Amino acid sequence: MTDGNFQTFCISPILIVPDIGPGVIDVFDPWDLAGVARGSYSAMAINTSSVTIDGLVSTGRRGDRVSFQLGGNRGPMLVRHMRSTNPAARIFCPDGIDALVPGGSTVELECLNDTDHGYRFDSYMPSSAPSAGPSADFTLGALTHNWDPFMGGAVTARCWRTTVPRDGAVLTGIAVNPQSVRPNDIITVVNMGDGNNSPTATLTVTNFDHNSDGGERFLLPGFSTPIVIPLFGSFRFRRDEFPSESGAWFVL
Repeated sequence: MTDGNFQTFCISPILIVPDIGPGVIDVFDPWDLAGVARGSYSAMAINTSSVTIDGLVSTGRRGDRVSFQLGGNRGPMLVRHMRSTNPAARIFCPDGIDALVPGGSTVELECLNDTDHGYRFDSYMPSSAPSAGPSADFTLGALTHNWDPFMGGAVTARCWRTTVPRDGAVLTGIAVNPQSVRPNDIITVVNMGDGNNSPTATLTVTNFDHNSDGGERFLLPGFSTPIVIPLFGSFRFRRDEFPSESGAWFVL
């Protein structure tokens, strides 16, 4: 259908796109995945497993609106600001900040079909689901770098209960963007020990440890020596961003 100015509107049924994620997808082409012509559908439904979108293939028409309905039981979708290797597929996010779209939400993009960025992130309608849920349970090994606790699962918890070996565990850093964690979210980690109440089952958190990648390290108060969390003890931290090190986890 066209209006008086010959602007094309893609009015169509909802396209069901095959599931995507986890991982990072650049120049995402949902139409190709669904086996239809590029830009032939404007409203799409998709399930994700903690996927990160760095770019979206252009419809080729400036002004096209593209919307995605995200499955509500699989996890969020992270849309990264101007990250695509293909300038025409880049997505400009509000305030230049990566946009985390919760599961169950609907996100709308506008195709600009420009050479420096192809889309503008317009808005998303959040689901009614809470941004946090019951405590999540994990197991840590004796030494863990760049920990991504949510790999393979749709978890929105802000309290992470960790089981550790009898002789204790050392944690040097956490991945930059664990699923559903936003800047300034407060996370609580509880040391649940080894299941046998062994006093040696401690959790040690190290300060700015280079065994984890830049942006994934902890900053302890006073830039101090490692802290040791005893059995059933806990610590809290939040994500902060700063250019010199691409951010860090500030222990509270």
